[in-house]
Amino acid sequence: TVEAGHATIMRDSQQALLVNASLEYDTASGRADQATVFFRKDGTADKVDAQGHVQLHSDSGTEVDAQTSEILFNPKSQPLEATIWGGVQFTSSRPSQTMRGSSQQGTLLFATGGPGSPTSLRHAEFRGGVRFDEQATGRESDARGRVERQVEARTLNVDFTREAGGHGVEARKAIADGSPVVTMKQMPARGRGHSMRISGDHLVATLASGNQLRTLDGTGNTQVLDESSDGAKD
Repeated sequence: TVEAGHATIMRDSQQALLVNASLEYDTASGRADQATVFFRKDGTADKVDAQGHVQLHSDSGTEVDAQTSEILFNPKSQPLEATIWGGVQFTSSRPSQTMRGSSQQGTLLFATGGPGSPTSLRHAEFRGGVRFDEQATGRESDARGRVERQVEARTLNVDFTREAGGHGVEARKAIADGSPVVTMKQMPARGRGHSMRISGDHLVATLASGNQLRTLDGTGNTQVLDESSDGAKD
């Protein structure tokens, strides 16, 4: 579904120029100040170029804001890939967990299913001044505690999967390059907290269900600073 404050249809070039555009497709939606829709011969959308206050939202809880975007669609009008530029802001919300990030540019790849199956984010690449912050509460081992993670890098690639029995997505693997720094803080409901700072040329993290960290490997000039809340350092 496409809505706009003003629309110009150019049948010869199979394009539609939209002002104050709003689009809904499958289980995702988007809006922008201006958009150009490129159609296939059968009338399905092939590509959408959008400029100005671009907002992309999926039912899996992912939201992206940017100044410019290019979205490619399959013949079923399901989004396959979105390239975004200019003040990129990324948000993913799940019960007891939020992830917020920013970068200069990004590319999002989507997984599409059969009829009635929702479209979900499967991979994201962020480039230029990347920073991501994650907060989580309600862990099984400490329901009232809190975990925070922060990633800073020049580039960040993240693989996602749909969470079991839910509509959200979870990160499964993250690769950071360009002088990356990862800071992790554990703040239990009782007892002293713990923080760790890891830096290197190349960092790779794997995660389990609930975005719980399984492994974090560093390559090249790797440094680890381990510190407890009482000031003790390793």
